[in-house]
Amino acid sequence: MLLLLPREDPPMTVPMLSSAAALVVALIAPLLPAQAHHVVPDDFPDIQAAVDAAAPGDIVLVRFGVTPWPSFQVDKSLSIIGWNASYTAITTIGLTDPERPVLIDLEPGERVDLIGLEFIEASSSSGGVDGVVVRGGVVMMEDCRIKAGSLATPGVIQVALRAELTDLHLLRTWVESNSGGIAVWATNAKIHAASSRLFGGFAAPMGTMLQLSELRASGCIMLGGDTGVGTGGIGLFADAGSRAWLSGTSITGGFGSVGGAGIVNAGAAPIELARSGVEGGLGFSPGPASIGPVTFNAKLLGVHAGRRLAQVGTLRLGQWLTASFDGDAGEPLLLLAGVDLAQLPGTGLLAHSLDVAPPWLSVGAGVLDSVGSFAFGTVLPNDPALYDQSVWLQGISGVAAPFAVSPVVGGVIRR
Repeated sequence: MLLLLPREDPPMTVPMLSSAAALVVALIAPLLPAQAHHVVPDDFPDIQAAVDAAAPGDIVLVRFGVTPWPSFQVDKSLSIIGWNASYTAITTIGLTDPERPVLIDLEPGERVDLIGLEFIEASSSSGGVDGVVVRGGVVMMEDCRIKAGSLATPGVIQVALRAELTDLHLLRTWVESNSGGIAVWATNAKIHAASSRLFGGFAAPMGTMLQLSELRASGCIMLGGDTGVGTGGIGLFADAGSRAWLSGTSITGGFGSVGGAGIVNAGAAPIELARSGVEGGLGFSPGPASIGPVTFNAKLLGVHAGRRLAQVGTLRLGQWLTASFDGDAGEPLLLLAGVDLAQLPGTGLLAHSLDVAPPWLSVGAGVLDSVGSFAFGTVLPNDPALYDQSVWLQGISGVAAPFAVSPVVGGVIRR
């Protein structure tokens, strides 16, 4: 099995941009909204009670608990942040009711951040549980873990993370289905994943399924489910109406008596890969690396988040904000920063639309080195006014249109 392990802490191959911290603060300070904080369990007994009381744009801080918190549903713009003063564990939400997954149901223009949370299907649940369902709006999952979705009911496939009509960003997030389930199922959605893992569970038919959807992944590992007997799961399946662009990503089919395919593309437009590896699953009869059109060595700009996967307290005052970009050697790169994410329309100048909402500020520029890399870093100031605010980075590279655009990295500044 081929596994390309994305870098966790990128080497700094170019000088640090010492003025970037001041630039980021200059960008953030005038835009800080008035946000109320709701602490669970200090102010409210559970997450749902805090969500119900919160106004759009507020912040819900959830303390680490000895027992998992119950699931919740959100229909407004909010930030829900796991809060553990020692930063030794992720705040856990237990999924016990098959009729009540965590549901994020938004209108266009609304946004929810889920930060430092773990969504785990309890062993006592029956009938299988969709872990997290996202509908509409823009959702960022940073430093999260989802372990849910199963085939507990014959003929009903549950999903760890289901995305519908949404822009969903996954940053340093681990999504894994349980037995027979699918890790990520996207319908009419755009998925942006950086430094994340998308794993199909045992006997899962596939790890990631795209229906009329788009996937941009960088620095990720994607696996189909292993079966032991039968055919292994597909690493990535894209229907005829879907597209995918994968940079620095490993895609592998599941193990079985017949190995699963790494990629199955049912469409005419190729799945585009750059600096990525694809393999079929192992078995008595190994699976094919890919079925359907796939293009290697595509012109894509990748990015690797500068912290470890699902690390609690990832971005804190006084610490480094780092990112490493990978593209075509010798091409210029512009790095933009902002404090919000949005569903922006594409233009003919860019290969993909920008996801960082305006106003933007350029915090770096340079040239991809001889191996196509550019490393960025800046120290966040020790300013308590920045707690719970977000800083998002996105790169643009190339010498002619359409310019390549990276996925988003950055994060919410944690307490």
